[in-house]
Amino acid sequence: MHIQDIEYSDIRVEDNMCAAEVILSTNRGTTHCACSVPISSYNDLEGLRMALLQDAIRQIMRMPEYRRGIRRITLEADLHEIPLAA
Repeated sequence: MHIQDIEYSDIRVEDNMCAAEVILSTNRGTTHCACSVPISSYNDLEGLRMALLQDAIRQIMRMPEYRRGIRRITLEADLHEIPLAA
Protein backbone atom coordinates (compact mmCIF):
# COMPACT_ATOMS: atom_id res chain seq x y z
CA MET A 1 0.00 0.00 0.00
CA HIS A 2 1.54 3.29 -1.09
CA ILE A 3 -0.13 6.08 0.93
CA GLN A 4 -0.42 9.25 -1.13
CA ASP A 5 -2.67 11.33 1.13
CA ILE A 6 -4.09 11.23 4.66
CA GLU A 7 -7.38 12.80 5.74
CA TYR A 8 -9.16 12.89 9.09
CA SER A 9 -12.93 12.96 9.33
CA ASP A 10 -15.41 13.17 12.18
CA ILE A 11 -12.83 13.97 14.88
CA ARG A 12 -14.52 13.87 18.29
CA VAL A 13 -13.55 13.71 21.95
CA GLU A 14 -15.50 11.59 24.43
CA ASP A 15 -14.51 10.29 27.86
CA ASN A 16 -10.79 11.16 27.54
CA MET A 17 -10.60 9.46 24.12
CA CYS A 18 -10.18 11.07 20.72
CA ALA A 19 -11.86 9.17 17.90
CA ALA A 20 -11.86 9.83 14.16
CA GLU A 21 -12.08 8.22 10.77
CA VAL A 22 -8.62 8.14 9.18
CA ILE A 23 -8.79 8.00 5.39
CA LEU A 24 -5.69 6.76 3.58
CA SER A 25 -5.64 7.46 -0.17
CA THR A 26 -3.58 5.17 -2.39
CA ASN A 27 -3.17 4.63 -6.12
CA ARG A 28 -5.71 1.79 -5.79
CA GLY A 29 -8.39 3.67 -3.85
CA THR A 30 -9.02 4.59 -0.24
CA THR A 31 -8.91 2.77 3.07
CA HIS A 32 -11.05 4.02 5.94
CA CYS A 33 -10.09 3.16 9.52
CA ALA A 34 -12.14 3.92 12.64
CA CYS A 35 -9.45 4.96 15.12
CA SER A 36 -9.28 6.08 18.73
CA VAL A 37 -6.51 7.13 21.11
CA PRO A 38 -6.40 8.39 24.71
CA ILE A 39 -6.14 12.18 24.77
CA SER A 40 -4.20 12.33 28.05
CA SER A 41 -0.94 11.49 26.24
CA TYR A 42 -1.16 14.33 23.70
CA ASN A 43 -1.33 18.08 24.18
CA ASP A 44 -2.07 19.30 20.66
CA LEU A 45 -4.14 18.42 17.60
CA GLU A 46 -1.07 17.44 15.56
CA GLY A 47 -0.02 14.92 18.21
CA LEU A 48 -3.53 13.46 18.26
CA ARG A 49 -3.58 13.19 14.45
CA MET A 50 -0.22 11.40 14.49
CA ALA A 51 -1.51 8.97 17.12
CA LEU A 52 -4.71 8.36 15.12
CA LEU A 53 -2.62 7.65 12.02
CA GLN A 54 -0.45 5.22 13.97
CA ASP A 55 -3.64 3.45 15.13
CA ALA A 56 -4.77 3.17 11.48
CA ILE A 57 -1.38 1.71 10.49
CA ARG A 58 -1.57 -0.70 13.45
CA GLN A 59 -4.97 -1.92 12.20
CA ILE A 60 -3.70 -2.41 8.65
CA MET A 61 -0.61 -4.28 9.88
CA ARG A 62 -2.93 -6.86 11.49
CA MET A 63 -4.19 -7.92 8.06
CA PRO A 64 -2.60 -11.25 7.04
CA GLU A 65 -0.88 -9.96 3.90
CA TYR A 66 0.89 -7.24 5.91
CA ARG A 67 1.51 -9.32 9.02
CA ARG A 68 3.26 -12.01 6.93
CA GLY A 69 5.31 -9.43 5.03
CA ILE A 70 3.69 -10.14 1.66
CA ARG A 71 2.68 -6.48 1.32
CA ARG A 72 4.32 -3.35 2.72
CA ILE A 73 3.19 0.15 3.59
CA THR A 74 5.07 3.04 1.98
CA LEU A 75 4.53 6.80 2.06
CA GLU A 76 4.52 9.48 -0.61
CA ALA A 77 7.72 11.57 -0.46
CA ASP A 78 6.08 14.57 1.25
CA LEU A 79 4.76 12.30 4.04
CA HIS A 80 8.13 10.74 4.94
CA GLU A 81 8.46 12.55 8.27
CA ILE A 82 5.49 10.55 9.57
CA PRO A 83 6.57 7.53 11.64
CA LEU A 84 4.80 4.32 10.63
CA ALA A 85 5.11 2.69 14.05
CA ALA A 86 4.92 3.89 17.61
